[in-house]
Amino acid sequence: MPDKRMRPFIVPIFIPHAGCPYKCVYCDQRSITSQSMPSITREQIEKILNQAIRSRYFHKRAVREVAFYGGTFTGLSVEVMKEVLEGVSPFMERGFFQGIRVSTRPD
Repeated sequence: MPDKRMRPFIVPIFIPHAGCPYKCVYCDQRSITSQSMPSITREQIEKILNQAIRSRYFHKRAVREVAFYGGTFTGLSVEVMKEVLEGVSPFMERGFFQGIRVSTRPD
């Protein structure tokens, strides 16, 4: 049986439909939810990460990662990518997280 401490504790941060110019039926959040999705801010990211750190499971895992899901991260503007990553950076520097995952289009 694998050691649970080695499975990463992943903090999901959703950036729905951000960075993708297409409206594919399987992921078009505007059609699915009937709402436009606001951009996530650095302050929101910091709030999510601080909340995760207070989780009872956070310190039980040796590997902890932040994951950006729901959009095409590499399709975001450089300014937005910088703002998002600057929200995570202090937590990485203090050793709270060891990695960052992003979702992106396969092509």
